[in-house]
Amino acid sequence: RNQPGCVRSRRMAANDAPRPVVLIARHGETTWNLERRMQGHRDVPLTAVGVAQAHRLAERLRTAGLARIVSSDLVRAAETARIVAAATGLSVTTDPALREQSLGAWEASRKISAPPAPV
Repeated sequence: RNQPGCVRSRRMAANDAPRPVVLIARHGETTWNLERRMQGHRDVPLTAVGVAQAHRLAERLRTAGLARIVSSDLVRAAETARIVAAATGLSVTTDPALREQSLGAWEASRKISAPPAPV
């Protein structure tokens, strides 16, 4: 049975080439997650809970056979990736193109009180 977060393999026909599996993980918790603030490109660090979440992820991925770790350059994502990298023996490649979408004037706003979108 499929479980959330599990990757299911499929049988390959003789003529199928192996396909890479891409795992996507979100960064650990930040204070702005707790405060329901929009982060966007703001560089908000992980909380202690976020660091613990990253360590749990690292433990799950320790023996997953990862080939590469690529992360946004924002500290919340890069720190999560570095913790996983330390457990797997890999290095982290950061790429600003993987950043969360810029939210402009909405960044740091609470989700319930964001200013109206410009017309």
